[in-house]
Amino acid sequence: MSLAKFLKSLFTQFVESYQQLFAKTFGYAILWTIICFAIGQALAAYSYYDPTLTFQPLSILSYFSFDVSLNNTYSFVDDFKIIFIFFVAVFSANLIKKITSGAIIILVLTLVVCIVMDYGIFYLSNIVHAAVLSTRNSYLYRWSLSIMVLIRLFVPYILFALAIQISSAKLRFSFQKLLYLFISIWLFYLVSHGVLQFLRDNVFALILVPFKTKIYSYVMESLLGLPVVASFFVGYFCAMTRPFAILQGED
Repeated sequence: MSLAKFLKSLFTQFVESYQQLFAKTFGYAILWTIICFAIGQALAAYSYYDPTLTFQPLSILSYFSFDVSLNNTYSFVDDFKIIFIFFVAVFSANLIKKITSGAIIILVLTLVVCIVMDYGIFYLSNIVHAAVLSTRNSYLYRWSLSIMVLIRLFVPYILFALAIQISSAKLRFSFQKLLYLFISIWLFYLVSHGVLQFLRDNVFALILVPFKTKIYSYVMESLLGLPVVASFFVGYFCAMTRPFAILQGED
């Protein structure tokens, strides 16, 4: 299937998925998001941080946009994004086929693999950056930094998408499916994070003007972001599962 035809089918699937599933599943998505936010806040409270870190989160939403691990200090709050993807995967697997204990085991194992992988890639990236920095080639340094960020960001989505297919016994692997899966996830990631950032900068910021205390504004922005993040569940379900359905229809 050509990329143009795939994208046309994918956009149709996004629209149809929101029309058919959003109202029916929003309550479940809210519940998963509340649990996810609670775990994320616990990780933020008990993670170790590099002494030179100047990052100041405005709310739990800040951890969706930034990695706070720095130098040789890995902060486990960075796993917040992976835990979010795990809940999206559970949500998605249940929509495809009533989730079983076997599917839960596969997704939990994928979660463990992703967390261990993220930990390892963080330290590997430090080694790579130190080696590249010694070459004094700024373009090589930028490229290596970008690749490591892409791996940490998108590989968990891909692994969970494959785990969903394995748990539903539908996986038929090919390079084209992997490539189009990445494109699908990348597109919705850009849209969802663009929407979230737009709302934070232009809507939430205005609503929070009366709140002078940081703790109150932190809690309020987190609460405002709760339904927004929950609304992304259907989109990520589509991005992580529909490429397989579209391409299998061509087989």
